[in-house]
Amino acid sequence: MPEEAEVLEKIGILCEAEKDYTLTRQDRAMLNKELDSIKAAQTLPPYLSKDEFMILFQTQRRIKRKTLSDLTNEEKGKLYNALNRMIINEVPPKYYEHIQKILIGDSYTFLLEDPASFLRDGAEFSTAMNACGRNHEEKIAMEVLKGNRDWALVELEEISRKHRYNLATSMEKVANGDKIIELENLQYFDGTGIKPEIVGTITGMILGYCNWRKPIIGFTQIEDSDGLKVSLRCSRFLSYDGIHFGNIIREVSSQVGGSGGGHAMACGAYIPISKKDEFIQKFNISLNGKISM
Repeated sequence: MPEEAEVLEKIGILCEAEKDYTLTRQDRAMLNKELDSIKAAQTLPPYLSKDEFMILFQTQRRIKRKTLSDLTNEEKGKLYNALNRMIINEVPPKYYEHIQKILIGDSYTFLLEDPASFLRDGAEFSTAMNACGRNHEEKIAMEVLKGNRDWALVELEEISRKHRYNLATSMEKVANGDKIIELENLQYFDGTGIKPEIVGTITGMILGYCNWRKPIIGFTQIEDSDGLKVSLRCSRFLSYDGIHFGNIIREVSSQVGGSGGGHAMACGAYIPISKKDEFIQKFNISLNGKISM
């Protein structure tokens, strides 16, 4: 069996002989890139045997990846400072005072849950309950909330797995290609094929792939209907400008024969499918003078 150091050198990672070595961040990036390219090509490069590929795979698997809860206070401080510098380079000075509110928040831990369980973290617990609601599995959610950690927990894990898969496949439909259309004051995408129950979640996820300076709107058709479900998400920075998109979407949707409303940063509406273009035009105009960067 080849030595790990020898195999790493084949992909450009040099390890000092006869000494313990630790892979640097750059080394890990090179290793991940190599394995990603092999996965994409679905074949081994000529300079690697199957045994050598397995060594690279095992090396990647054993690299310890820390979660936020694993970090010391000193490490959290370093992470905060690094993220703060990154955001300062991206946003106008008027938003600097709000950066701390975005980076620092409350987290909740359910101490009676198994430390290895995803239910121990409040955010993960909430996500799992949300997955049940989005997939019409409210009974499973209620069983878990009542304390069932037997069959209901098994069902919950399967529901969560399918929910993540649906989100991933839906993201691919939108993120790949030129599906996001940007106008003067907003951006939108056609989410045909995306379930109405998750189009809001997808819209929020897509925000990370497009222009955060403008709201993003997702449309998807309601099954067996001539109506559209509309979901809007925006960066928290826009809410600090005093823009309440819930009020705006309520007004604009009513102008085209629909209904809507919601929060400042997350809202939605139902409109006739024939009024989609008119809705987009009116919404874009309604934001004149409000979106300023």
